[in-house]
This record gives sequence, C-alpha cells and structure tokens, in this order.
Amino acid sequence: MFNLILLVSLLFDTEFLTVPTPLKIHDVRFRYSVDKKSNNSKDQLLLVQSGTKVIQQIPLTGPAGKQPDGEIILKDVNFDGEADLMITRDRGIVNNAYNYWLYDKRTKKFALNRELSNELAGYEVKFDSIKHQVITANRFGCCEHQWKTYRYINQQLKLVKTKTEKNT
Repeated sequence: MFNLILLVSLLFDTEFLTVPTPLKIHDVRFRYSVDKKSNNSKDQLLLVQSGTKVIQQIPLTGPAGKQPDGEIILKDVNFDGEADLMITRDRGIVNNAYNYWLYDKRTKKFALNRELSNELAGYEVKFDSIKHQVITANRFGCCEHQWKTYRYINQQLKLVKTKTEKNT
C-alpha cells in the first residue's frame, strides 16, 4: 500500500499522502488519531472515531498542533460522569492554557466550551472530583497569591470563593 501511495505521489508531483497517526488515549467510547488538514498544511486535526467511522474533527493549535502526544488529556472537567478533552493551546513557564471540549451526551460529540477555556487560562488548575469543584491558583510576582474555587451550578461554571494572600 505504501508503495502505491509513493508512486501516486511521485507521478502527480504531490506531497506524500498522509495516514492518520493513532494516539495513545484510553477511552472506551472512542479512538483518537491525528491527521493534517490537507496534504499542503502543517495544521493538524484530532480525529474522533467510533468504530471505523470518523464522527468528529477537532482543530489542534499551539503545542497540541505541533506535537499532540501528551498534549491531549481525557478528564471529566464538569463532573457529569463523562470524560472530556483538555487540549493544550499554550504553555507558560508555570501554567498551561487548555481548550476544553466537553462531551455532550445528547449529540455524542465534544463541544468547545469557550467560557471554561478563557476563565481557566493562565492558572494552575485542579479538578476535585470528590467535592465537584474546580480550583485555580495564580501568583502575581513574589508576594501575592490567589486561589479561586468554582462549582458547576445548572451546568454553568460559577465562582464561589476567592482567597488572596499578600506577603510584604
């Protein structure tokens, strides 16, 4: 098969045709792989497959778009019992920013949650599955630290507590 792809590629003076690269993400619902958007593109797509059928294509940007291994995390971030996707979009010195794709049981697909992606960007984030809380931590220089605690209320992320410490 590879020889046929190589022959077609050479005959028609095109780039090598791409084959999706499987990712090692353990999920009993789906299989995941990565493919380029097109043969001439460096941009990549996360392919979500059910059986042999691709049911969704999710664009990968930032670190996940360059090297997806380890940059796509499966975690239940909204505590609904279904694993969601955290896709690294930016890396900081201390904290990362993720695009959060929440699994929708009704459509059986992932949907980008911009509110969550923007609200938690730039913070150290912990998902407490026991208390059903999202806790963020941030440093503002050497002497000021802040923690925020969120809860999901009616399927919306709501800030319930803020604590700030200033050391002089």
